[in-house]
Parts: sequence; structure tokens; C-alpha cells
Amino acid sequence: MKIFNSDLELTIRILLLLETIGADLNSSMVENLDIIALYGLDYDISEENLHGDNSLGLAEISSRHDLVAAALKRLVLKRLATIKSTNNGFFYSISSNGHACCSNMQSDYSREYRKMVILAKEFCSHKTEKEIQQFVLTKKLGSENNG
Repeated sequence: MKIFNSDLELTIRILLLLETIGADLNSSMVENLDIIALYGLDYDISEENLHGDNSLGLAEISSRHDLVAAALKRLVLKRLATIKSTNNGFFYSISSNGHACCSNMQSDYSREYRKMVILAKEFCSHKTEKEIQQFVLTKKLGSENNG
């Protein structure tokens, strides 16, 4: 069974992200915050990439949309997250069951990931969703052209 870079790993990370952010997020923001948190060095928010120095490409970024959507669906179905429909789309937040689950996640990786999510949140706090999306894509395009 594959654990690293698996659907399970992504689902757990998203649950930790929802817990750390503590606010309703749409799937696009979940995707972008996760990418920035994982590749903090590439996005100039930390001194290292949580998943090491590999080449996250645009293909990986574009494939994340479906993966994140599936992970959010799993979390809602397992009652670890809630979904709210608004005029601006669907928004997700952690449920009380999700909080209980996260309280058991105290590994070095989960603590480090939470720290990176906080840095990503602070970095994005004064940007619009469109600016964040453009930043994620532009930064990756620049690193692919330089590498």
C-alpha cells in the first residue's frame, strides 16, 4: 500500500490544513495553501521545502484539482469536515470529529506541516484568491524555465 504521495496522505494533510486555518475555505484555496505550504522554499516563505527539493511541475499543480476535490469529498463523507453552499460556491471547514482526529496527529511531520500552513496563510492574508492562484502558477512557470 502506497502511503506517501497517496490519496490518504493528501486527505490527512487537507484535514490538518482545515484545522490549522480554522475558517471556511473553497477547494481552490485549499489547493493553493497546500502547495505553498509543501514548497515553502520555492514560494519564498521558508528556508526549506517540506517535501524536499523536487520539481513540482505545472502538471502536478493542474492534477491537484481533482485530487483535492476527492479528498474534500472523503472528509465530508467521513464527517471530518463540513460543506457549506453559498452564492460564491462551496466552502469547507473542519468538523468536531475532524478536530478530534487531528488531536491525535502529533508526529514531527504533522507539526511541521501545520507550521508551514500558518506561514502560507500569513503570506496569503492580504492577497485575493486570484492573486494567490496567479502567484502559484507564475512561480512554478519561472522555476520550470530556470531549471
